[in-house]
Amino acid sequence: MDNQELIIRTDAAIYLITFLYWLIKLKKLNVGLIILGIMTISHLGTIFYYTILSSLGVYMNIQIAPYVFLYLMIVMGLYPFLTYKGLKHVNIGGNLNTIKGIAIFIIFVNLEPLLENIYLALFSRGEYADLYEDKQDGALEIYSFIGEKFMRWASYFKICATVSLFYFLSKYKSNRYLLLGLFLCQINYVLQGMNTGSRGNIVSQVIMCVLCFVLFSPQYSSHLIRKTKKNLLILLIPIGLLLFGITASRYESGRKDKSMVEWIFLYVSEGPIKFNNEMWDGEHNTNGDVNMNFLKDLLGMKTYVTYEERNDHYIAKNGRWIEVFYTYVGDFVSDFGIIGAFFICVALFLITKKILKSDTLHFHDVLLLMFLLHFYAIGFASNCYRSYFLQRGLFYNSFIYIYLFFASKRFSQATNRSITSKQI
Repeated sequence: MDNQELIIRTDAAIYLITFLYWLIKLKKLNVGLIILGIMTISHLGTIFYYTILSSLGVYMNIQIAPYVFLYLMIVMGLYPFLTYKGLKHVNIGGNLNTIKGIAIFIIFVNLEPLLENIYLALFSRGEYADLYEDKQDGALEIYSFIGEKFMRWASYFKICATVSLFYFLSKYKSNRYLLLGLFLCQINYVLQGMNTGSRGNIVSQVIMCVLCFVLFSPQYSSHLIRKTKKNLLILLIPIGLLLFGITASRYESGRKDKSMVEWIFLYVSEGPIKFNNEMWDGEHNTNGDVNMNFLKDLLGMKTYVTYEERNDHYIAKNGRWIEVFYTYVGDFVSDFGIIGAFFICVALFLITKKILKSDTLHFHDVLLLMFLLHFYAIGFASNCYRSYFLQRGLFYNSFIYIYLFFASKRFSQATNRSITSKQI
């Protein structure tokens, strides 16, 4: 065993020990532990990733410092979630009708593309690998003109649709039609991933639903928890088969210099290795083009709004691919350097800690938490919101957050004035 392999094995062991420590301490799953488990699987996989790359003659420069930094940033981000006692109540702050209105709008924009996605799922004969390649090249045109527009708007509000679904689930008797519509939105998102050959979209949506269910579960009755778990497990069977089909198709269309199992390990564990080997000592000069490309474009600044443009520019500039996995911390380092990434991770930690001070949260706080949870959960690979399209969605969601934030403030102030006047 060489020194580099020893570093990788030690790093994987530290994540495993950390996960087992919190599992024993908590004695049950919470959202922080689920994400820590995902990170642990990714880092355990780096052992196999390193072995595969070594057998292919790929030279690597694995160091201790990058892994120490990455571990500290990940654990710091997850710590508030690991220690959180549970979401006991959601304070909607007089915004019930607004939240229902937003949910109805999301259902409306999902309905037409849902019908198109069902049709495509039943009758399309395209290979998943070809669909994915066309999607990456920007040449995938599977929807009608109307369907394309509605699917895009539907995709902007995945977080809001998922949080609304699991919020109203605790009140299912009076919101059955709303729940049905929000559930169909989830089906639409999964079918979109299927029809574009994108495993990432499917896995991402499933993880978001699982995290949201676990976050809201303290509000559910034991009967509702058992019923929801059963239904989720039943749904995971066809989704698992679908993921296998997409994986097999994309593997068959690619290079055969490694087995499918090895190929999957590369996908799961690329981030930590590339962070250490390429990002840590690499050129940290993407200047916001990875994490802030939509904002830069909105402000009229020079940026690159497609993967291809960004890759071509920075391969020529640095000799390094941008659109591969460096973990979410690596994407921060790419734009802002190691010190900048450290302060961003600290800021996210402080924001999370402040929100989770109470077991009662406002609805808009839950939206922000779900963004952070989803961000961290897929962060073993990259910042899952680094695409121009997804950052535009966050921009639109920010208006929902801001409106609900100030509406809750006004409702709270009005309530306090009413109580004060009665006491007088």
